[in-house]
Amino acid sequence: MMAEPIRILIVEDHMVFADTLGLALDAQGDMSVIGIARGEAEAKALLGAQQCDVVLMDMHLEDREGLDLIESLHEKSGAVAIVMLTAAKDPRSAAFAISHGAAGFLTKDMPLGEVVRGIRDAARGRSVMDPAMAAEVLGILSGRRQRVGDDLTRRELEVLGMLDRGFSAPDVARELRISVNTARNHIARIITKLNGHSMLEAVAIARHEGILS
Repeated sequence: MMAEPIRILIVEDHMVFADTLGLALDAQGDMSVIGIARGEAEAKALLGAQQCDVVLMDMHLEDREGLDLIESLHEKSGAVAIVMLTAAKDPRSAAFAISHGAAGFLTKDMPLGEVVRGIRDAARGRSVMDPAMAAEVLGILSGRRQRVGDDLTRRELEVLGMLDRGFSAPDVARELRISVNTARNHIARIITKLNGHSMLEAVAIARHEGILS
């Protein structure tokens, strides 16, 4: 008797890439793509309607940051393995994703065979990682880096730079083409990670720690 195929949900707002990846994964004998979602609402609707084993999710989506979605997708479908699949080789974001429940972090420039192997490993409950980032991510996760701000993600560093230039939350939202609520969530996490109490204090701490040049 043949084993059930690995059921995959792709969460990606670049539809040409998503469609191409979906076709490639469906061509695997042991995989089935249950759908493609462009953002949070579609992802949750598909997870609520169908069984899923692995979610492949980009970091930057049309309506929300993928990193912000990890915990809420687990709440929707607790058994699903969430694997970030992104263009950015960003160890900070990878460490953030894994510490918040992601099963792994792969990059879009990896060969298809490695992505397929990563999906299979995630479906079996294993952690998966782009080998080029593994040592640095493990260093961050193991706590060897204790300097304030080392856990800021690439996007949070980008937002921090905007705050340093005097941007407000609506300004950040317009610049990054995200919702004001998502921008405020980024700012709130930055303040928390820098042990500050306000945007101004967070920027001052970042300057003092050498995070902002």
